Amino acid sequence: MEESFQKSIKSSLEKSVKDYFIQERDKIRSGLSDQKIEIFIEHINTAFSTLSYYIDTKQEKQYHSNLHMLLQELGFLGGRKMYMHSESASSQDRSDIVLELEKVIYLIEIKYRSSGKIALEQIKENGYYRPYLLRQKTIILLGINFNEETRMIDDWQYEIQAAHLKSLSRVCK
Repeated sequence: MEESFQKSIKSSLEKSVKDYFIQERDKIRSGLSDQKIEIFIEHINTAFSTLSYYIDTKQEKQYHSNLHMLLQELGFLGGRKMYMHSESASSQDRSDIVLELEKVIYLIEIKYRSSGKIALEQIKENGYYRPYLLRQKTIILLGINFNEETRMIDDWQYEIQAAHLKSLSRVCK
């Protein structure tokens, strides 16, 4: 009887944890698809708040790899018209993370102990978005900064690139 009760509790807990992560995954995905950056940031911060403070290396690359793995686990592996590239090279440099969804492409630059503005400026100055201008998709440049004390995103700035869509539609007529 006790063993049966423990199995029942374990099964119930596993299901509720799985359901929670599916809900979080879906919220992040829909935030990205709907171009609601604030929702995306909020749920990324929720995920990062679960990381233990004592495993912090205090390096930008740790936040890059953690975000990469989180997004990969959320389904940016392809097959659902969503693709993710990390350290994607262009003619000038390489962008930290590129997320390509069905209708939008995100170019994400990650900073640590800096600012979202500086990250956004790096994307623009290095032209990380240029290789994607021929695609019929909105491009969102997103600069994020991770705070040293909270180990979560504390500052972000974004810019929407869509002028190329108008010029492409004129060329196609």
